[in-house]
Amino acid sequence: MNRVAVRHHGRLCALLAVAAVGWSACASTPPRPAPQRVLLAPVSFNQGIPESLEKGVDVVREEMAVQLRARGVAVGAPTLAEFHDVWIAAARDIGTLYDADGAFDDERFDAASRALIATYSARGEQFDVLLLGYFEIRTATVRGGRASWDGVKRLPILDLGNGKREPTPFPHLFQMPGVSLRVVAYANDGARLFEQRGGLEIAIEYFAGLQSRPRQDLFQDASAVQEGVALALAPLFPD
Repeated sequence: MNRVAVRHHGRLCALLAVAAVGWSACASTPPRPAPQRVLLAPVSFNQGIPESLEKGVDVVREEMAVQLRARGVAVGAPTLAEFHDVWIAAARDIGTLYDADGAFDDERFDAASRALIATYSARGEQFDVLLLGYFEIRTATVRGGRASWDGVKRLPILDLGNGKREPTPFPHLFQMPGVSLRVVAYANDGARLFEQRGGLEIAIEYFAGLQSRPRQDLFQDASAVQEGVALALAPLFPD
């Protein structure tokens, strides 16, 4: 074996050794069991969201609760006013959730979430997992007439006039905004468990000349809401 081959062989062995250690560590860590009790925050409780998304706050949260209860999970669902007040008080010592450059700081968000968990635990609230849900506008890519993002495919909506609106394949390759549910989950000890997104619906509709405007009928498609919520909650149930 020449020197180059020996050197490459040594590097490969080192990489395989590192990988083996990683696999061993993963294998020795048992999966976290599915939660029995969840504290479910109001969706986008600390965000200003567009009017077109406001109507989905209760719809999506209720669907989250339905799917959790169907799995045998007890759901605590504090009101928006109560939860927001606890969040403000818990996050007061953290200060801003943004860094010096104005970018969102995940570490500060985690610290605020841990403080919130501590506050609820001190009140005697019992839960295994805290779920924080948010609406996000994400980029959907259109291929084969359908828009794809965050695990779903949806047909764009076309207003044909005279009160007729239909899902319509768009044959062109381009992008459009999609609404997603982002779920951030924390254990009751404050550890961040996961962050997961599930696509809900395309955020806009098209009319004459392929002009676009925000949709006013979001969250009325129950199957779309169910699919997006299931995707966002999937890491809770590893089976």
